[in-house]
Amino acid sequence: ILRALARRLDHPAAPLLDDGAPVVYLGQNKPNDARENFYGLREAKPDLVGLALFDRIPAELRANDALRETMWQRREIENYVATRESLQAWAGAGLPAADLVYQIERARRTEVMQQCIDELEQSLRIARKGDPWSADIKVTDEFLDPLFANFYERLGTPQRTFKRDYHQLAESVPLAQIDPEVREKLDAIAAVAAQARPVT
Repeated sequence: ILRALARRLDHPAAPLLDDGAPVVYLGQNKPNDARENFYGLREAKPDLVGLALFDRIPAELRANDALRETMWQRREIENYVATRESLQAWAGAGLPAADLVYQIERARRTEVMQQCIDELEQSLRIARKGDPWSADIKVTDEFLDPLFANFYERLGTPQRTFKRDYHQLAESVPLAQIDPEVREKLDAIAAVAAQARPVT
């Protein structure tokens, strides 16, 4: 998701996030795992610098010159790309614009997505689980997972979009809706990369 947003914003950090970049995905939001990994690598390269980026977690992060720790203000990174507009744009994406049949299908998918969003938004409100656009909702589990299940069921096709695919929403979120915090995190990545001293 961050890689796609960096490309969309034409941010200097974009090439730093490309495949092959020195990025370690830990799979858990545990600062100690990141620290152990980083300081293990630092045994081999004492001037190593890094940045650990977490979903919003209750843990207290450390301020350290070598390993900069930061977290998202929203619950998880998917909260930054899950908007009504990005979901509707995603629903109609990938279909050729010139063909009338595809225009009709795009309109149908966009309408079905809108209906699914409205219904799930109402269900969350009734269940007092919050607003799907809130910074506090665990948007993958509580909104996007059921939304995509309902969307594909309505279309009458097997589900093809799961959590592993939510990065696609980053391509559809309007540029004006990309939260300034995304740029801040990308700036932090670029700043840490500028301090790195590659082995020559």
